[in-house]
Amino acid sequence: MGETLNVAVALERASMRYGTKIIIGEKTRRLAGKQIYVRELDHLSIQGRSGELRIYELLGLSSDKWVPPNWLPLYEAGLDAYRASDFSVAVDHFRMLLSINPSDRPSQLMLERCRLLLKAQPNDDTGNLS
Repeated sequence: MGETLNVAVALERASMRYGTKIIIGEKTRRLAGKQIYVRELDHLSIQGRSGELRIYELLGLSSDKWVPPNWLPLYEAGLDAYRASDFSVAVDHFRMLLSINPSDRPSQLMLERCRLLLKAQPNDDTGNLS
C-alpha cells in the first residue's frame, strides 16, 4: 500500500491547494478515457514513486452532455506557454482567464508561479537577474 497511499495523500493535498473538488492521477485519467472531461493541472513528485505524477481536475462526465467552460481554452494556452517557458505569454492568458473567472484557484496559482519565474529570469545577455 505504500505507493498507493502516498499517491492518495498527494492527490488530497493537491485538491486542497488547487481549490478543486476532484483531482485524479494519470492512471485514472487513462482508464476513464472519453468518459470524462478534465484539465491538466500540474506534475507532482511523490515520495516512494519514481518520476512525476501528472494530475488532472475532473470537470465533467461525458454522460452529462458537458459543455466546456468558456475560459478553458485560456487555461490550456496558459499551461502550454508555461511549459514552453514563455512565462509572459502564460501570465497574459491566466490574467485574461481570471478576468472571466476570478475564483479559479489553479489559474491563480499558475499566475503566481509564472510571475515568480519571470522575476528570476536573467534580464539581459549577461545573465544578470532583474
